[in-house]
Amino acid sequence: MSGLNGGFIGHHQALASEIILRMTGITTGAWRAWLYVAGLCWLLIGGSALAVTPTARANGETLLGIQSPAPGVNAFLGIPFAQPPLGALRWSAPVDYVGHGGTRPASTFSPACMQTMRILDWYRGMAESFGGRRDVFPDLARAKAKAKAKANFGLWDQLAALRWVQRNIAAFGGDPKRVTVFGESAGAGDAAALMLAPVAQGLLHRAILQSGSNVGFPDIRSLADEQARGVALARAIDAALPVNLAALRALLAAELLQRAETVFQGHYHAPVLDGDIITAQLNEQLKRKNRPLQQLIIGTNANEFYARVPDGANDRAVDQAVARARLLNTPEVRQLLATSADVATALDRLATAEAMLCQA
Repeated sequence: MSGLNGGFIGHHQALASEIILRMTGITTGAWRAWLYVAGLCWLLIGGSALAVTPTARANGETLLGIQSPAPGVNAFLGIPFAQPPLGALRWSAPVDYVGHGGTRPASTFSPACMQTMRILDWYRGMAESFGGRRDVFPDLARAKAKAKAKANFGLWDQLAALRWVQRNIAAFGGDPKRVTVFGESAGAGDAAALMLAPVAQGLLHRAILQSGSNVGFPDIRSLADEQARGVALARAIDAALPVNLAALRALLAAELLQRAETVFQGHYHAPVLDGDIITAQLNEQLKRKNRPLQQLIIGTNANEFYARVPDGANDRAVDQAVARARLLNTPEVRQLLATSADVATALDRLATAEAMLCQA
């Protein structure tokens, strides 16, 4: 089930689609509410722990949480925000989860989504993370021109999670007008896409992008490319035409994933230019001053590209890299890189700034 299940999802190489939302705006002079979504909701209630089962109201149900070992912290786990993407819902826009009334246990994590990746899981252990699909399974649902979601199903899941926050976060003491999206690596790319997406306006207000915003890459793949990739996978499973979408949706997810990994070995799974969520290249949107958020923090780890520098790289390699740079081909950059401890450090600094920082 698509749920508030902890885990954005390993690294982007491990099918990552990350989103962390931090809820703030609580009174009494300190952060008082953090929702751990994707399977985990943390509620800082302050004061001593009570020997009672904590409860909260969401999705039309009363959630029965657990008391965390940390003093003054209650946890609500495994809260669904969308119906599981099974059957006809595979390669479709997420459908909101509708509760059945009564009570719902929220003391254990839900099973990890088949296409979920690990999300940032540090920051004092208090954050929220949504489990959602990554487009590891290529787009095969575009047969109908008016389909609500044609690709980027992981981003559509994250939109559903953000809408869940707007509807429910107040029940946990959070402020729906102060939502911060926090992503690392591929998650930072997703957060960057969401902060610029017209359909996400009003759902998030701040963003923290770490080690990968995608704004430095000029060529997000087109919807046609993604559709062709989906057809290639379908033909690899069944060479018959036209594609039997119902049969493909009936395949076990594990089998479909294994086929996709075989057909697209080494493929980098990333959002595409679908015209709905991503309406233009991210760097072009930033050039047009499309910056709707109140605040943005962006940064990287040290030595992001250091290990990728080939052995034997020399000063000429640095000069060539600067000459190829789209943003940082300036005398000032050359002078700054000249102060680096070694050639590998210079190339790492240039690649990091060019790919992850500058245009934001």
